[in-house]
Amino acid sequence: MEDDKSIIELVQKCDAKIFEFYRVRRYKGYRKMPDDSVHHITMEVLEDSTDDAAYRFQVTVKDDDTGAEATGNGGDDMRTALVTLHWGDLDKPPVQ
Repeated sequence: MEDDKSIIELVQKCDAKIFEFYRVRRYKGYRKMPDDSVHHITMEVLEDSTDDAAYRFQVTVKDDDTGAEATGNGGDDMRTALVTLHWGDLDKPPVQ
């Protein structure tokens, strides 16, 4: 199986005219809410490969029960992306 770097390089050689390319990982889980209820969540992690093969991370978490979403500032590493995520946005009622 090809690794991510090899796949990115192959796509770039295909003249596909893709100017930005991400790997997306999806996680499912449960989150305890301030009222002690439990909600289903989906977390997506985007890894953006730059020309120098460094990865940048962007994380989005969605509350599957209410539709509320939280994003962050992203970062050069996964820890930074998770720490800067606005987790409290999941506690707010979704905008209609």
